[in-house]
Amino acid sequence: MSSPRLAYEIDKHAYVVAIEGGWDEFANQNNGAMALRTNVIGRPIWDFVSGLETKTFLNAVFFVCSNTGASFTTTYRCDSPHYRRLHRMTVTPLEA
Repeated sequence: MSSPRLAYEIDKHAYVVAIEGGWDEFANQNNGAMALRTNVIGRPIWDFVSGLETKTFLNAVFFVCSNTGASFTTTYRCDSPHYRRLHRMTVTPLEA
């Protein structure tokens, strides 16, 4: 099972301001009604991130990317109850 390409944009205060790709489709396939784009846009990204280590890691990535203008790419596991999934995340700072 392959996952659709998904993307989100956060502003300088870490609020989700845009979502692209098959976001709602992926949420629906994973019983994630609370993760539909209408429930995500306008909220802080931190509302959807659990664990101190993960929050610290993402905060550092966002900080470095926004201050250096460099992109960052990594892979990570994002398993569901029925599937083992490996995802790739790329963080790219926007000019604005």
